[in-house]
Amino acid sequence: MIALEPSCLSHFLLVRTRLEIVEKGPSSSLIRSTVEYEFDDGRPELDGAASTAPLAAAAVRLVQYVNEHKSLARAYTHCAL
Repeated sequence: MIALEPSCLSHFLLVRTRLEIVEKGPSSSLIRSTVEYEFDDGRPELDGAASTAPLAAAAVRLVQYVNEHKSLARAYTHCAL
């Protein structure tokens, strides 16, 4: 989930995306994202071509999803009692 021009992809030897969710407390977490890549030595203009912006957007949406479902789970538990 990184942003690259399709024409650039053939020049990359490796693209690795890592997401790590780190628990910060009983009700909070941190999402750490890393993008590693290798490209043809003959293409120095590709250095910095990969963007983590799509990862950041996905993290924002994930937080929204978790918060929405956490609220629903609490409401369901409360009603079930």
